[in-house]
Amino acid sequence: MKTNPFVMLTWSSLKAYFRNRGAIFFSLLVPLMIMGIFGLINFGGGTSSVNIGVVDQAHNQVSDRLITNLKGIKAVKLHTGSLDAEKQQLQQGNRDLVAVLPASIGQGSTAITAYYNQGNPQNSQVAMAIMNQFVDRASFAFAGVSPALTLDAKPVQSRNLTYVGNLLYLLIVGIVGGGVFLAMGLAISGASKSEETAAPIANLVSLPLMFLSGVFFSRSSMPEWLQTITQFSPLTYVTDALRSISIDGASLWAIRTDLLGILIWLAIAAVIANRLFKWEVV
Repeated sequence: MKTNPFVMLTWSSLKAYFRNRGAIFFSLLVPLMIMGIFGLINFGGGTSSVNIGVVDQAHNQVSDRLITNLKGIKAVKLHTGSLDAEKQQLQQGNRDLVAVLPASIGQGSTAITAYYNQGNPQNSQVAMAIMNQFVDRASFAFAGVSPALTLDAKPVQSRNLTYVGNLLYLLIVGIVGGGVFLAMGLAISGASKSEETAAPIANLVSLPLMFLSGVFFSRSSMPEWLQTITQFSPLTYVTDALRSISIDGASLWAIRTDLLGILIWLAIAAVIANRLFKWEVV
């Protein structure tokens, strides 16, 4: 009985596919890993949340009660601080809304100023909706009949994309940061037994770094435990340093913590690469 050439070709392709570990890795494990990463980013902790900063200028029982009630809202990540500090965080994109509780709160009708992030309208609208509902409920709870609190919304433009950094600083961070990943690549190639196994291992390392280090997505949307872990990622240090220089105009001294992290990772990666990498004469 003559075998169909199409069946033979299909069977040969399937055998070649299952013998190739790299192909199995890319087609099965990598998509699952990407799904898991996006799941952590989009659904960290199971509930999406907004970052709201509160500036307490009253420091009385009413303001304390308002802050306590805000902390009880699951969809809100509450931050407190001074007006300048919170507005700076808002401009840097780390806050969706900043509410200012004035010193006159609790003494009749009071307007609460709410600065919202105009550069992130989706989260800002959610934060504004939460604050409006919260202020309405709190107002009637305090006054009983007429609103005692109102919300005065004011837009604040987050980071504009005008480049203000120093090219030399960017070059220094780029070269040192590139050295980290070059050493990591040499270490992976030295640890791999063949070219087929080197690529999957490299992707296993690089994909989580790319998606969880704040390059494409803000780390603030991740669960807190994952934020703590990725805070020490080499790509997080490089990304934060480059972003601070190019957008905020930071100096090398201002990003010294990120530089220290990069240098530590460079030393670690260089030591591992030196132990694992071997030259082979072909």
